[in-house]
Amino acid sequence: MAIGAIAVLTTVTGCAAYVQAQPEEKTFAFAGRTLDVVANGVPTDLVAADREDVKVVRWFDVKSGAKKTSWVLKGNTLTLKAECLGFANCDARFRVEVPRTVRVLRDGRPTKLRGVAAAETTPASASALAGPSPIFHAQLQGGADPIRDRLQSGADAVRDVGVSGVLVDARSGEKRTLVRSGVGDIATRAPVPTDGYFRIGSTTKTFVATVAMQLVGEGKLRLTDTVDRWLPRLVSGPYNDGRKITIRSLLQHTSGLPDFWPDLPIDKVKDERGYRRERFRSYRPEHLVKLAVKRKPDARQGTWRYSATNYVLMGLIIQKVTGHPWEQEVQERILEPLGLRRTLLTGTSPHVPQPRATFYERFSPGGRLADVSVVVDGQADGSMISTTGDLLVFMRALMSGRLLRPAQLAEMRRTVSAEPWRAVYMEAGYGLGIARRRLPCGGWAWFHGGDTWGNSSTNAVSPDGRRAVSISMFTENYGDEDRAFRQAQVAARLADDAMCEQR
Repeated sequence: MAIGAIAVLTTVTGCAAYVQAQPEEKTFAFAGRTLDVVANGVPTDLVAADREDVKVVRWFDVKSGAKKTSWVLKGNTLTLKAECLGFANCDARFRVEVPRTVRVLRDGRPTKLRGVAAAETTPASASALAGPSPIFHAQLQGGADPIRDRLQSGADAVRDVGVSGVLVDARSGEKRTLVRSGVGDIATRAPVPTDGYFRIGSTTKTFVATVAMQLVGEGKLRLTDTVDRWLPRLVSGPYNDGRKITIRSLLQHTSGLPDFWPDLPIDKVKDERGYRRERFRSYRPEHLVKLAVKRKPDARQGTWRYSATNYVLMGLIIQKVTGHPWEQEVQERILEPLGLRRTLLTGTSPHVPQPRATFYERFSPGGRLADVSVVVDGQADGSMISTTGDLLVFMRALMSGRLLRPAQLAEMRRTVSAEPWRAVYMEAGYGLGIARRRLPCGGWAWFHGGDTWGNSSTNAVSPDGRRAVSISMFTENYGDEDRAFRQAQVAARLADDAMCEQR
């Protein structure tokens, strides 16, 4: 894989050691040897800041919660830094592997590193790091491809709504079509990264729901279990009763529970100054639930009404059932088996690693675009980071039956009418953590979008998992409702076109 001027050429794993993940710096220097930059025998992602500074960010989960590690190269010494991300227990151990040899290219020339350590992470094929395939390049750069041309027109239409940059990644069988429009940064005019990281927002819910349905399949959880069965008295009060709310209703957004977001200060900001004041504030999931249950229900139980509170509760229930944070269960049950090395569980970190586009927010109708790339955002309702490529692998695997047994996948696909979404998605219905809509060319697509600070994304996948598309838009029109609605409509049309054109 090459990012900027950096490429990893070889992978040879050596010995292993364990260190404490305290919020302190650990330096591993091995003079006289040339070492691999690897994780479990696989090259880590290297990001070139400039000739003298290379940083590698690796996120991983341990039994006490999420940690952040970063690699910093200064001179000829590679240093590992580890810090806690808001969890009370920072004493968990993580694995550090010391491999034997490596060649790292900087500006096209092999460079020796005196020291290196690699945090334990998901194994993946070394070929996956080699960069885009020749087919990918041919489709990206042009040529007679009517599908690519149609998607390019759609991406340009999204850009014209007032979006800084757009990335469209479509798959049909083994064929990949990728187009982009606009820019990755409005100041530098840099192009949109073709496999850049972004916050996936509420698409996190589909990962969480998949874990929950795996637990159902294993007999550890039942859809008829109540919230109070696993979290006694957390949902209680004059308006909301956890004894009457089931796991199914949480996953399907039919619990009636109010959303906590309107009570958060950051949801009330009106300008960039307010965003900067609130962007680093984080909340424990129990606090978010308590904020929500103080309010009257948004809808009667059994009626579909989207609420992030449902999935914050699901994250807590997964932890209670398994004894592990929901992030660890997602990592071990989904990310590792599928080799999703570019899907990250970031805890309360406000940062999205490079490569990425700049994320922009419009706070008022016709207002300027503000850079909102750095912000704490979400829990089990929407905190994950990924790429279009990884999301397509996940959605296709889910629909093709690789992650769930047939009975649990069938339950996930049982939908109720999602009436508020039908203004954008034809005949929209919501299942358990995933939604369904009718395609204009006939048939159905499954999907789950995500809106978060500076990014709006959507996707679609055929029921058999053969065809899929993921769209990332690097502007969110938080303060311009009319423009935001048009953006959602045009993006949905683009996704529908991708699904129909690839038939």
